[in-house]
Amino acid sequence: MSGMQPDVSMWRGVTLVERVAEGQRNEVWFGDSPYGAVAVRRSRRAADSLAWELDLLDALDADGFLVPLALRTAAGGRSHDGVVVQRWIDGRPPATDGDWTLVADELRRLHDQCRGWAQRPGCIAVPELGRDGHSVDADMSVLPDDVAADVM
Repeated sequence: MSGMQPDVSMWRGVTLVERVAEGQRNEVWFGDSPYGAVAVRRSRRAADSLAWELDLLDALDADGFLVPLALRTAAGGRSHDGVVVQRWIDGRPPATDGDWTLVADELRRLHDQCRGWAQRPGCIAVPELGRDGHSVDADMSVLPDDVAADVM
C-alpha cells in the first residue's frame, strides 16, 4: 500500500495506535475512538465494491450477526477515500471441536440469510467459475481437486 498512515481526520476523536496487518485488499490499523477500540482499514477495493461490503455488514447486523460495523465520518459517510473505521471485535481462532461446530453453524446461518444477495460488483459466484476460473476474490485453479469439488 502507500506506506503512510491512513487519514482518519474525517472521524472525530479517532487515533491510530499501531499497524496490525496488510493483506491482499486491506491495510489494517488498531485505533482508539470515543466509542472504544476500532479497526482502521484502507481498502484497495473500488468504491462500489466497498459500499456493497458495508451494506452487507449493516444487513447482517440487523439479522443479529456480530459484525464490525463502520463508524460514520463527521459528514455522515461510512468511508472516505477507501478508509473505513470499524468497531473492533476481539476474537480468537477456533480451538476445539465445539468451537468448529459453532463456526459451521454460524456459516450455515450466514449463507441462509444471504440467499438472493447480489454478488460483489465485479465478482462471480464460485459455482459459476468452473474448475479453472477466477474472479476478483477466487481462483479455482489453485484449489486441490477435492476442495474444488466441495465448493462447486
